[in-house]
Amino acid sequence: MLRPVFEPIAEIVGKLVFSLPSTYDGLLHSDSVAMYVLCLFLVFISLSSAAIWTYFAKGEVTQKTKYIFIVFLRHYLALTLLKYGFDKIFLNQFQDPEANLLYTKLGLMNPDILYWSSMGTSPEYSIFTGLMEVVPAILLLFRRTAFAGSLMALFVLMNVVMINFGFDITVKLYSLFLLLLSFLLIFSDRQKLFDVFGLRIGTTQTPLESANAFSPRKQGIKTTTFVLLVFLLESVSPYLRNQDPGGFDLMNLNGAWLVTKQEHQYHDVWVAQNDIRRVFFHSKGYFIVENFDGTMQDCSAAMSEDSKSLILKKEKEIPERTFEIELLKNGTELSLSNNDVRLTATRVSLEDLPLRQRTFHWTSEGVAGQ
Repeated sequence: MLRPVFEPIAEIVGKLVFSLPSTYDGLLHSDSVAMYVLCLFLVFISLSSAAIWTYFAKGEVTQKTKYIFIVFLRHYLALTLLKYGFDKIFLNQFQDPEANLLYTKLGLMNPDILYWSSMGTSPEYSIFTGLMEVVPAILLLFRRTAFAGSLMALFVLMNVVMINFGFDITVKLYSLFLLLLSFLLIFSDRQKLFDVFGLRIGTTQTPLESANAFSPRKQGIKTTTFVLLVFLLESVSPYLRNQDPGGFDLMNLNGAWLVTKQEHQYHDVWVAQNDIRRVFFHSKGYFIVENFDGTMQDCSAAMSEDSKSLILKKEKEIPERTFEIELLKNGTELSLSNNDVRLTATRVSLEDLPLRQRTFHWTSEGVAGQ
C-alpha cells in the first residue's frame, strides 16, 4: 500500500547516499537491497526526530509519549505474532509439500525450501509452533501479562531469527525487527526482571508502571477487549472464507503423473521419445516437467474456460502453448496432446510414499530401516 511512497525514496537515497549502480531500481521486497536502504533511512529519520522531540518537549508530555509508544509496540507485535501463529495453526504457512517437491532430490533443494517442506510434513509441530506465537501475542494485549508476553516473544523470535539465518530464509530483516521490538518492551519494564534477582535499578517508574496516569483501568480493559476481538477477527477471517479451488483442483489434476508414452511429430510422422519421466500439476497454477536426469522445468499454466485445454502461459522467450487434456479410466490416466506432442501418463499415489505415511513409534524397533 505504501510502496508508491517508499520505493522512490529508497531509490533516491540508494543512489545519492550509498552510490548504488544505475541497475538499482529501489523495488521493495523481503531482504532486498532497497529494503535495507529504506530501513537505514527510516532509522536516521526516527533518531533525529526523537532527539528533537525530547529536547523541546516537557517531561510530562515525554513520559506520556513513551507510554503511548510502548503500547503501540505491544499491539503491533501482538498482531504480527497472531497472524504468523494462526498461519501455522491453520497449516497455511507450512503446507504439505507439493508433488514436485516430493520427487526432487535432496541435494537439489535450496535450504529454505528444504526447511519449509520438512515442516510441512508435520502438522502437529506446525500447530505447536503456532500456539507458541499466539500465546505471547495474547499476553501482550493485557497490561498485567505484557511483561510475560514480551519475555516469551523474545525467546520465540530468537528461534525464528536463527532459523531464518541458518536456512537462508529471506525474512531476516523483518524477524530482526520483531526481535528488537520484544527487547524494547522488556527493557521498558526491566525492573520486573531485576526483581526476580532481588535487585533494584531505581525508583523511576517505567512507561508501563505509570500506565494508570494515562489509562483508567475500566477504559483500558474495554479497549484491550475490543482490540483483541479485532485482532482475532483479522487473523482468523482469511481461513473462514470459501477458497476457490481453481481449475486444477476442479479437474482433480493436482499431483504427480508418471509418463508412460511420449511421442513427437517429425515431418508428419509420430516418433516415440523417452526424455520426460513425470509431469506435475501444482496447486498454485504451475505445470512442471521432470526429466530423466532429475532436473525440472516449470511454467505457469491455466485451464481453458471449457476445461478441455491446458494453456501453458508464455515465459520469457517460450511461446504460449495449448494442449488438449483428457482424463481417462476414472481419472487415473491423463492424455495431453497438440499438433507436435502427445503424452499419456498415469496418476501416482503420493500416499504410498514413506514421507506421507502418518506413523508414530514409541520404540526404535518399529521405525522402517532399523
